[in-house]
Amino acid sequence: MFAKFRKEVLQRSADDHSSGEPHVLPLKVYFIVFASLMVLTVVTVGVSLLGLPPVPSIIAAILVAAVKATIVAVFFMHLIAEDKFYSVILVSTVFFMLLFFGLTLLDMDSRGFKNPEESLEYWQQFSHEKALTEEAAPE
Repeated sequence: MFAKFRKEVLQRSADDHSSGEPHVLPLKVYFIVFASLMVLTVVTVGVSLLGLPPVPSIIAAILVAAVKATIVAVFFMHLIAEDKFYSVILVSTVFFMLLFFGLTLLDMDSRGFKNPEESLEYWQQFSHEKALTEEAAPE
C-alpha cells in the first residue's frame, strides 16, 4: 500500500516540479497523518500511565517518538516525494546523533555515580564545603 501511495505522490511530484509548482498532498493524507499522530500521542500517555519500570517505559516512549518523527519527516517535510539522497542524509544524521548520545552514555560509568545515594552524598558534601568556604571568606 505504501509503495503504491509513494509512486502516486512521486508521479504528482514529477508533474508539479516540471511546471515549477510545489507538490501538494491530498487533504485526506494530512487527516490520516494527524489521526496517526494523535493515536501515537495517546499511546505515549498510556505507556506512561502503565506504571512500567523506568527503562522499559523510556524505551517505549522513545520508540513511539521515533515513529512520530518519521511520520512528520516523511509527510510534512515531503521526504516521500524527494530523491532518496535526502532520506539518506536524514538517516545518517540520526545515526550519528544516536552514536554520539551512546558514546556519551557510555561515559556515565566513569563518573562514579552508579546509584542515587552516591550522587546525593556527593552533592551534599559539595554544598556543605561550599557553605564553609563562603563563611570563611572575608567580606
